[in-house]
Amino acid sequence: MKPIVAHTASMSAFDEIAAILHPMPEPGGVDPEVCSNVCHEVDAARKETAFNLEAAWDAEPEENEPLLSAIASAPRPPLLKRRRG
Repeated sequence: MKPIVAHTASMSAFDEIAAILHPMPEPGGVDPEVCSNVCHEVDAARKETAFNLEAAWDAEPEENEPLLSAIASAPRPPLLKRRRG
């Protein structure tokens, strides 16, 4: 398998947003035996997201601003539970 490049000078705004939404695993954060597969899955998710953002932008640029679309669809962390003392 070909190695995944984390960033290139030719990345579009759509690619940059996809990279934010689908980060590569931290070094040591994934078992080395599956790291290559995980990186390829992340790369595929990035490509799909970038494609969808660009397609939405091409269809209706004023209604589908890519950064706002990505923010709206990004998963949100659960609210922190308040500690009761």
